[in-house]
Amino acid sequence: MALLRVNGVPVECTASEWEPVTLGEVTRSFNGWPRDTGRVKKKDFRFTSGLLSLPEAVAVRGLVEGAGHVLTFEDATGYLYTSRELAPSSTAGATRSTVGARHGSACLSVAPSTVVGWNVGTQGYEGEGGTFMGWVREGAGPWRHILYAAGGPSLHIDGQRANASEGYPFAQCHEGYLVLGDMGMQGIATAFDDVVALPYSVPAAWVPHLYAWHSARGWPALPYVVAQGPRFPAQGQLMLGKAGAGRAEALLTTVGESFDLTLFGT
Repeated sequence: MALLRVNGVPVECTASEWEPVTLGEVTRSFNGWPRDTGRVKKKDFRFTSGLLSLPEAVAVRGLVEGAGHVLTFEDATGYLYTSRELAPSSTAGATRSTVGARHGSACLSVAPSTVVGWNVGTQGYEGEGGTFMGWVREGAGPWRHILYAAGGPSLHIDGQRANASEGYPFAQCHEGYLVLGDMGMQGIATAFDDVVALPYSVPAAWVPHLYAWHSARGWPALPYVVAQGPRFPAQGQLMLGKAGAGRAEALLTTVGESFDLTLFGT
């Protein structure tokens, strides 16, 4: 059994511990009697990762720290703002629709031959490409789960690998820019729901886990993540993650890395 899953992805860990956190303190009155002012108790969890390849270590850091942006399109007025409150750089042809959403009660409709974009930045992951993940409806077709990693490139549709030689013509997250819509100007209307923009390339081994997770539930509002494992509630717990210093280890033909990580309980 994996000690830790983050947003559905198993994270290889060799050790773990948790620490109780009390909001308050123990003080003493004038006569020396101890008094506890704590009213709320939380838990922080610490893990040590296994030995990872350098590209996988980059991805795990991004996963744990909630790097990236999420767009749910649920808010009636701020539906074009990301989970980090970033406004779009272009909005022409984009409208909120409350009909037939894949998750929640609303989705984004983009008119034919138009696009909407966000300057999401690289968040310190320069050179790592980027990953678009979300639910897309092309024209009158069904909702399909698209995962397009521009750094490979690699394309997965409903969890299955597809031809990525020509990219994906309706969504892309690359070099700090997220673009949704008819990028090829084919005259096709598109709809999007629960869009996730990650500043790093997702490893292929993660795809089945991400697809299963994203099919069952909406993505948490990054930078928050959902942790699962033996120490967490069955439905998972919303956490804020932080990865520590990396420790490199020379292997036969390459270099591996491990690091400590902390998940702060909400």
